[in-house]
Amino acid sequence: MAKRKEWDKEAMKKAIRAVRVKTMGYKSASKAFSVPRITLKGEGHIVEELVDKEIDRKPVLPQPLEDELVAYCIQMERSCYGLTVKYLRRMVYQLAIHNNVRHPFSDDQKAADRISIVHHQTQRIVALKGRREVHKSAERGSLVTVVMCMSVAGQYVPPMPIFPRKWMKAELLVGAPPGSIGAVNDSGWITSELFEQWFHHFVLNVKPLKEDPVVLMLDRHCSHVRNINLIDCARRHGVSVVCLPAHSTAKMQPLVIAFMFPFKTFYAQAIENWLSSNPGCIVINLQIARLFAEGYVRAATMETAVNGFCKTGILPYNPDIFREVDYVVHTQQEAQPGEVGVIEDPPERPSTSEQASRISPQQIRAVAVIQPSASKRRGSALLVSSSPHKNKMLEASVQRKAASRKRNVTPPSLPKKKNKDKYKQKSP
Repeated sequence: MAKRKEWDKEAMKKAIRAVRVKTMGYKSASKAFSVPRITLKGEGHIVEELVDKEIDRKPVLPQPLEDELVAYCIQMERSCYGLTVKYLRRMVYQLAIHNNVRHPFSDDQKAADRISIVHHQTQRIVALKGRREVHKSAERGSLVTVVMCMSVAGQYVPPMPIFPRKWMKAELLVGAPPGSIGAVNDSGWITSELFEQWFHHFVLNVKPLKEDPVVLMLDRHCSHVRNINLIDCARRHGVSVVCLPAHSTAKMQPLVIAFMFPFKTFYAQAIENWLSSNPGCIVINLQIARLFAEGYVRAATMETAVNGFCKTGILPYNPDIFREVDYVVHTQQEAQPGEVGVIEDPPERPSTSEQASRISPQQIRAVAVIQPSASKRRGSALLVSSSPHKNKMLEASVQRKAASRKRNVTPPSLPKKKNKDKYKQKSP
């Protein structure tokens, strides 16, 4: 069956002529020329208008204003102030109101009805038309942290999942990638003690030596930076721990650049396939290791690791891989990014043209202007395993302990004064 407007125009004209001269009926003409019979029967009396007409949803905003809104959204995204869907719906409503455009939006919600979004992590499923909610799993999601590491040569250290529970069970690692170790924590987050456990796991697999040192690149999580035991262990085994500059992992961490996106895609596909093969079941912690391994094995390739280090300019070394726009500060001249402002009616202008009186998105919220920073300071990597950083950590630890003892010391209690009036005899 042909979809909307996917039939051939010339074939539709021939089918309409055949029906008009009564050489064929609607059903015969539909089969002979491969056109939908309902369209041929319902609108066959308007040949030119039917064939040349574009079947599409009529937009609410005029085309120039819609193009201006698209350009505005792109500008805001490039300025690192991307608009949320809720924000954009409210802005569309305000543009329609202040430009006197007829719209079907609700005045109570003061927002557009809907805006299409594309999600890449989950797949769409077929459900009954008109159903507002579609459920595939009855369990609420829980946080499981996984510590992963890869090298520029394409080698991967077996991961360490951290489960949100009190006690570790061997069943939690059934089906996990070979060589994986497990850990537990009440919240599922990583701590300094758990990262020390992973670091010993890293040393056993990589086998670094002082004669053959290794560089370990991390983000600036507190478990990586504020850990004196980790620093001592790294210096004993010849590991130079380097923490990337703050807020730079999205551009400088190879795992984030090249590995995480395909891994999340493959992991989501593994969950979708498991739920389809086990109807009525839910994914619990006992299935996470096997499902994680399916996505991890598909994403952990040598090409992925090599591309990650290449795109970040680490190896081969490329100091010019980032553009000037990556080193600027985003400022805003007219207004700070925040809630959608309520603007007043436009003042009367001498010009009567539509463009002169039209309210643009920039008048509702100004675009963030990118200007070079006046400061010469730049974020830099931190060598955690160096002596200066360790000395600072020790000094800070001593100061914290001294301050804690000072708070806990209570002043000596003064002797209580005896109430002499209590022992005085009352005069008769």
